[in-house]
Amino acid sequence: MLTVILLAVALGTVIIVLVSTVFAAFYHRSLYDKFYRSHYDTTFKPRCTVVIPCKGVVRGLRENLASFLKLDYPDYEVIFAVECRDDEAVPIIEGLVATSDRARLVVAGLSSSCAQKNYNMLAAIKQANNPEVYVFADADIGPEPHWLQELVLPLSSQKVTATTGFRWQYSANGKLGEQIHSYMNNMIYVFFSIACYAAGVGLWGGSMAIRRKDFEELGVAKRWGETVVDDISLSQLTMKHSRKTILVPSCVVSTDDALPSVRLGTRWLERQAMFLKAYHTGTWALLVSAVAVCLGLVLWLPGALLVSGISDWSFMSIGGGASLVLVAGVMLTTLLHPMLGENPTFVRFVLLQPLSFFWLLVGILKTPFTHTVIWSGVRYRLTLSGKVASIDRGG
Repeated sequence: MLTVILLAVALGTVIIVLVSTVFAAFYHRSLYDKFYRSHYDTTFKPRCTVVIPCKGVVRGLRENLASFLKLDYPDYEVIFAVECRDDEAVPIIEGLVATSDRARLVVAGLSSSCAQKNYNMLAAIKQANNPEVYVFADADIGPEPHWLQELVLPLSSQKVTATTGFRWQYSANGKLGEQIHSYMNNMIYVFFSIACYAAGVGLWGGSMAIRRKDFEELGVAKRWGETVVDDISLSQLTMKHSRKTILVPSCVVSTDDALPSVRLGTRWLERQAMFLKAYHTGTWALLVSAVAVCLGLVLWLPGALLVSGISDWSFMSIGGGASLVLVAGVMLTTLLHPMLGENPTFVRFVLLQPLSFFWLLVGILKTPFTHTVIWSGVRYRLTLSGKVASIDRGG
């Protein structure tokens, strides 16, 4: 009976991953354009304030930030926000500000009650020049000229409160750590697509937009001022107030800046899961339960092979079939990823998928044992309600 149950769990997991991947590809390639975008008002071009929090110099920073000043959009301003004037990004930002009358730099100072990123963005918002829409973006993306128009377009419908893009990450050279991190990111995108479509929730801070009046009505500034992340805490508010968010596929940005080591990639995933734990606790609890079973099945595969080889028990009777179905089935779904985005080292990506899947499970399963988030070298300890209890900058 136990082996039958485990086999059903494994098969169910594979079906969920497969269906989710197929749906994400369908939404990305067809559904949004045919059934959503066509109903929006393409003349809707409200004044926007684009807020870009910056910290340090990431690869291609100058080019990325410059691309925000060349958007094909008539009425917008760009506010770059940093923690302190000593930040390494400041000289680059000041050089760009000197060449554009639509750009400004805001120095926020140190946060004492929320994530530094949140604090930077709130400081920028205070300096915004009467926008109708707030737009938030990360400094490590370089958007195409159409990005702002497409991101704002769904807000022409009063049924939509916030819009979002996402990141499609890949490894250009096929290194192990990069492949694992890109797999983690890609799987999040798959389920992110489902969350946005089915539940109307889900936001990615690297590209998101919201009307100023909705931002104020939802009390976003107050919530950001006490939380450790911007996007998932905003998603918590939209869900609480039954507001709709929508994913804009044309604002999904492809990047080849995956983290170079397994340790960094796993720590990154752990942080994403911790955000979920803090602000979508029920979803996180279900996820951790499912992950615990999946990790057990993955770890049992070599054990089942060994035991069946040295005893009279068959591989199937001791649960090996369930382990094999899970590992092989999830791996096969990876073959659909080219429908979602580019991957120049795809063959190596597929071959390394079982290892990537293992570390994905490990990263998530670490989260029940901590209430601390480490982000950009800062340790944030959280309360059960997701508020920042203390901040440790390491001296």
